[in-house]
Amino acid sequence: MKGIFKTKLVENFPPNSNPFHHDLTNMGIKLGSNLYAMVSNHEDKECTRLTLVHVPTGQRIRILIDE
Repeated sequence: MKGIFKTKLVENFPPNSNPFHHDLTNMGIKLGSNLYAMVSNHEDKECTRLTLVHVPTGQRIRILIDE
């Protein structure tokens, strides 16, 4: 089935740190004062990965979108 979303918590970054200093394989964009969206900068034909990073806590959640 196509278009299935899955989410999972992934290991936290240190609180109040720059996500780009800890995630060297993804590109990202700031979505607000304390939230970044990081996306894979390489093509993966199996799924698209989007990781949201909450900077004050360092918490990350990954969203997998099946292709």
